[in-house]
Amino acid sequence: MIFKATHGMVELFLQRRPEFSHLKARARGSILTLESTDAFGNTCPHARLRKKSMHKWELEMPVRRGWETTFIEGTDEELMDLLVEKFPWALSPQ
Repeated sequence: MIFKATHGMVELFLQRRPEFSHLKARARGSILTLESTDAFGNTCPHARLRKKSMHKWELEMPVRRGWETTFIEGTDEELMDLLVEKFPWALSPQ
């Protein structure tokens, strides 16, 4: 139930900002992935949130061979704000 609330919050966050209209949130298990699709239909990962506890999430960034943790934890809202403020390049179209 809490995970669905987070997925909905992230979707609403993205919808309210036209500069992120290329992004979508995909939920699977305890992971919420922010991704886009390129001109050829390929999925491009941008960032993901991994649930650590009831209200804590961890930010992970894509690397050449998978995902790497940033060791940054916080609420879903804190991490989305952090992505916009500190890592805007991670959310830009690829």
